[in-house]
This record gives sequence, C-alpha cells and structure tokens, in this order.
Amino acid sequence: MKSMGGESREVVRAPNQFGADLFARLRGRPGNLLVSPWCLFTALAMAYEGSRGETAGQMATTLHLPEDWGERSAAMGNLVRGLGVEVEGERGVEIHAANALWCQAGYALLPGFLERVHQRYDGSLGEVDFQTAPGEACRRINEWAETNTRGRIAELIDGTQLHPLTRLLLTSAIFFKGGWSEPFVRDRTRERPFRIAPGREVPVSMVRNTESFSYMEEDDLQALELPYLGGRFEMVVLLPSATDGLEDLERKISPEQIERWG
Repeated sequence: MKSMGGESREVVRAPNQFGADLFARLRGRPGNLLVSPWCLFTALAMAYEGSRGETAGQMATTLHLPEDWGERSAAMGNLVRGLGVEVEGERGVEIHAANALWCQAGYALLPGFLERVHQRYDGSLGEVDFQTAPGEACRRINEWAETNTRGRIAELIDGTQLHPLTRLLLTSAIFFKGGWSEPFVRDRTRERPFRIAPGREVPVSMVRNTESFSYMEEDDLQALELPYLGGRFEMVVLLPSATDGLEDLERKISPEQIERWG
C-alpha cells in the first residue's frame, strides 16, 4: 500500500510490514496465492483496540504498531475512508472497503472501544444472537459480506463456524474493480507458452499492448507498473530474470523493497 505522504506515510508502514510477514508465512504453500493483508490487518487491529496487558503487547508486536499508534487515529481513519468509491465512466475504478463488529445481543461493549473502532477503521456495529438464533446471525453477516463485495462473496460463514459461547465476530471486506488506463485490445489475444516451473510450460491466451509504462530492470528481476484509469491505483508486476528465480524473488519481498520497486 502506498501513502499520500506526511503522517499517513508513517501509518502505512505497519500494514505493509504485517503484509510482508504474512506473505513470508504463506508463500511456501502449494498452488496459487491470493490474499488481502489489508483486510486481515484491519480486523486484527480492531481487536487490538479492545485488548490490554500482555495480549495488547503481543498483538502490537505482530501488527508492527508503533507506540504512538493511538495518536495516529486520525491518519488511520482518513486512510481507511480514503479507500472510497471512485468511478470514472464504464471503465473506471471502483474500490470499497468495509469493517464491522458483530456482537452478541445484550453483551455490553465499552463506548470508548466502539468509538476507536469507528474513528480509526470506519467500523460499524451489528447486534446478533449467536446463542439462540445462529442461523439469523449467519444470514445478516453473509448479507453484509455480499453487499460489500458486490456479490462476489455470498457465504462468508455458516452455522458450523459459530458457537453458543461466541460473543464477538469481526469482519473486513474489500472490493476492487478497475479498468486499465491503457486498455488491452481483445483482437491482439494470442496463444503463447507460459512457464509455470523450470522446464514446464502450458499454452495460455495472452494479450499484448504497446504503450509507454514505468519500467525497472535489475540483474535478477524486471518490474512493470500498469496504471488503472485515473492514475490513483496501479498494478506492479514483478518477473524474475531466471527461470527458477521465483523463490529467490519471494524471499526478497519487504516493505522497503516494494517501495523501491514501485
């Protein structure tokens, strides 16, 4: 995640470092990987706001929160709310982030905790009955997920994931859909070999585009920046130079490297 500068630059260091730690733990699993560190960070950070003592200390360490995190609440809140809808025509960018607390009905939460969650994470509160009406609780939470992912996630939880002793559930969602600033032309699609491992290739349909893009090349990698319409967001593509260089590239990923590559 990039910041707008100033105080927000200090705020984004925590989720960026947490995201790098998370990727380091997940990258060894087989298959493709798609993960949103931002969603997991905000959900855990909301839980941190209600923690104290040793638990708070361990969570702050895991999330890489600075000691003055509480003083940065305004910047964090502005950053969360800054991930708002931005649509420019049919190909425009739409991004939406949402956070929510789901509390057992009749279970009191401290007003200060709720205020921090709202100010710093734009989090809402929903009261449900996990004890006697878990089906209705699932319905409301899944409805929230479907709405905030524009229908992409219709079943976030089911009854087996709830327990009569459940008192608080945290959810975080993010939706992104964007058109390229320089769109690809469908007629230029061609079938070409795609290398999935050293010595292993599969034929896939590829598109081609010839425009001016931000590009960087080092001894062991190439990096390309593809902007979305409006210029506020971009995709950064990293390609290792060696056919077997993916694992080495993954080990190098850190907030400092990402900022330098981007």
